[in-house]
Amino acid sequence: MGEILKILVPAFLGVVVVFWLLPIRFRFGFLALASFLGIAYLDAIGSVRLLAIATVVYLVAGRGWFGWSHRYTPVVLIGLIIAHLCYFKYLPNLIAGVGFESLVGEVAVPLGISYFSFKLVHFVIEARRQGFEKLSFQQFSCFIYLFPIFTAGPIERYDHFIANQAERLQGADIYEGITRIAYGLIKKFIFAGFISSNLHQADYLAKYSELLEYTSAAELWAIAALTYLYVYFDFSGYCDMAIGASRLFGIRISENFCWPIAATSIVDFWQRWHISLRAWCQSYVYLPVIAIFRAPYLAVFLTFITMGLWHAGSWNYVFWGIYHAAGVAAYQKWCRMPVRKKVCSKNSLTGQIIGIIATNGFICGSHILSTHSSVSATERIRILSKMFFFI
Repeated sequence: MGEILKILVPAFLGVVVVFWLLPIRFRFGFLALASFLGIAYLDAIGSVRLLAIATVVYLVAGRGWFGWSHRYTPVVLIGLIIAHLCYFKYLPNLIAGVGFESLVGEVAVPLGISYFSFKLVHFVIEARRQGFEKLSFQQFSCFIYLFPIFTAGPIERYDHFIANQAERLQGADIYEGITRIAYGLIKKFIFAGFISSNLHQADYLAKYSELLEYTSAAELWAIAALTYLYVYFDFSGYCDMAIGASRLFGIRISENFCWPIAATSIVDFWQRWHISLRAWCQSYVYLPVIAIFRAPYLAVFLTFITMGLWHAGSWNYVFWGIYHAAGVAAYQKWCRMPVRKKVCSKNSLTGQIIGIIATNGFICGSHILSTHSSVSATERIRILSKMFFFI
């Protein structure tokens, strides 16, 4: 990792300088090319596959070629994107899961494929709905390949990307960009690094699973809380760096976190945590399901299962999605009950404190299901049961 950074950091600074020296009409084409070369340096074969998919999407949805006006063309295009994602990210696990490991070779998942795929699906849908005026290959390519956000987001939207570009380098962009990068470095390498040095020395979840009878619920809650903090500092730190690096090019990227630890409910939490993923799923899963089936709870469960599978194709993340969906559904039900106002108003100070504690406790539990470990989904549910005093 250190050797890669020794190459990428000077290259990034050089790209920033050249970007602002170029005439404006060449800037985003240059940035797209530089970003793609950075991705190709890290994943040469995967980058070629992604280039092929993105080119097809641009020519069909962006330029209107190859029967774009046909009603089923967007469906076919989205099917191609999702099939490509599933082939690399989910099919090997699925085949291995039904006992045919010998049929699965080593499949290298292309770098950033999940973020890449969701951005393309968004582009196809919105191109069909409203079209994109003054669409250029330079802007499209920069939107798809922008290096700072390619591997771990946020999931940018094309209209937001186009509308938030500065034509001139300003002092505010430099200051805010460097500041956000500094915040990200502190979160990721100091806070997350400190937690990780103690938390990830071994497969701690496997250890607690084997000794579950002799482990107290308090110990399990403590390890779940540390995992939650580690993921928050690590992921939000990366997003800070990505947003800050993009800002040095005069590009304002969507925020992905807004103090989720201060959330007073599970619904409030998902307005603050991984905001771009939640917004994507709300637009392209939740609202379509509501429109078709008129079933809010079904929409909630399908949305969170989609979010779970987006992270990884495993039963752990299916249960993670069900866990969060059950929490959101229960909270929505609770808010409709008259007894809630008698017990505690969510607008009162007491209600907010209770809400913050309950919400963070609930979120801590979810990290038992999602943390990287060899422990099976069944064993993770046993650990959760012990935490909530069911066993």
